[in-house]
Amino acid sequence: MKTIIIFRHASANATTEYQIDYDRTLTPRGKKDAEKMGCYLTDKKNKPDLVLCSSAIRAKTTAEIANNSGNWKSDFFLEPKIYGGDPYFLLDLIKEQNNSYNSICLVGHEPNFSRFIAKAINATAYINFPTGAIAKIDFNIKEWTKIDFGIGTLDWITCPKNLI
Repeated sequence: MKTIIIFRHASANATTEYQIDYDRTLTPRGKKDAEKMGCYLTDKKNKPDLVLCSSAIRAKTTAEIANNSGNWKSDFFLEPKIYGGDPYFLLDLIKEQNNSYNSICLVGHEPNFSRFIAKAINATAYINFPTGAIAKIDFNIKEWTKIDFGIGTLDWITCPKNLI
């Protein structure tokens, strides 16, 4: 069994405050939500083995805060192409990973994350995936090269406002 954890960056400051979208930082609420979600994964015993994170400031900060607050001790790599990378890019990125990792967390952006989730689980309805949301998708495979759209099972999906 292999698991993908999809983690959308937490709440970020408005685009108008920055010259480029890539440089947006987290709001104070976003920082608290990233911390909350990092602890949530630890509490659910779903700490990822590997974190692949967009290099955009808001995604990187979300991942770092979650990793530290949840004491994940995960291998951590920035992948600039997650920013703007479509679901097929994300699937190919996962296929390249070492099979020693059983749980991979992707940290990044919409709309590509909700599209990835929908394709992974073969959903036909729109999937609402707000800032700070996390989804856990299980794949009944032993090797990452075998991952494909339509064979995943959504274990759960939640966002910071759903947690106490």
